[in-house]
Amino acid sequence: MKKLMTALCFILIFSMLLSPAAAAEGKSTDTLVNWGIKITVPEGKTSILKGDEYYIYAKNEGSIPYVMVKVYDFDSEKAFISEFTKYMQKQYKDLKVTSKAAPKTVGGRDCWEIDYAYKVSGYDVADRRIALTVGERTYMFASKEVASLGLTIGDMLEQVVADCEFLTEEGAPDEQNDELADGYLYCLDNGMPKYWLDFTGAVADNLVLHCYFRGSDPTFYESIYILDVATADNTGDTLTIRKVSDGFGFDRSDWFKKLVIREDGNGLVMEVERDKKTLAGGSESALLSGKYPMEPVGVDVRYE
Repeated sequence: MKKLMTALCFILIFSMLLSPAAAAEGKSTDTLVNWGIKITVPEGKTSILKGDEYYIYAKNEGSIPYVMVKVYDFDSEKAFISEFTKYMQKQYKDLKVTSKAAPKTVGGRDCWEIDYAYKVSGYDVADRRIALTVGERTYMFASKEVASLGLTIGDMLEQVVADCEFLTEEGAPDEQNDELADGYLYCLDNGMPKYWLDFTGAVADNLVLHCYFRGSDPTFYESIYILDVATADNTGDTLTIRKVSDGFGFDRSDWFKKLVIREDGNGLVMEVERDKKTLAGGSESALLSGKYPMEPVGVDVRYE
């Protein structure tokens, strides 16, 4: 099988297995097959997958307050929370444990909770974490709130935990599909990621394209684009993306005259042609016109 066909296998898997399921009372459901979980999004809330973190925004998109979900290779909630607290202490020097780790039951499931507090930009952030283990995975559900600004979410964290479903409880996808859907396609620039397509946890019929660029200092800034696979054209050796949104859900399709992933004989290439009127600078315009060889990273891709 050629490299493009391998990439198309990724896409077909997502198209077939990651379609949103219907939910009652105006709710929607995102199915993250590779994570083995279906997450119910409360009515009126916005969800998005950013790399290996899944967010449900309670108010303004892209900011606190929100619920976040992430998956770790731990088979014990207690062991996970112990190691995670050490990580948090490195990230936030003023970290306080406001409620010690303790077992609890949410939605009939046994889990553990720990609560933290720290300051961000001078504001007190309340950070709650609920860890739930299924098999050899620990699912971490988190909420971040700033009460002094009225940025709170009530019991939305518990609602999300209670309403989620695990594919292992229903019958997980077969091992071959799960393996194929676990990786990235990278374009590297001087050994550093420049563009990468995330196949690890795409939501519904979307792929996530991350763009990294170096600013005036040594740091990088990132732009995210959501590529709609459901509306893409597939000619067998070329996948042509027709609909593109930014990380906040705004339609940016008119920014692109062409965005394709194709086989060029030497490997996979992402080919982009931007509308010149949209190249006026700024992080939202980071994805530039050009041809970018993309190599599989983080996945055991099998060629036939």
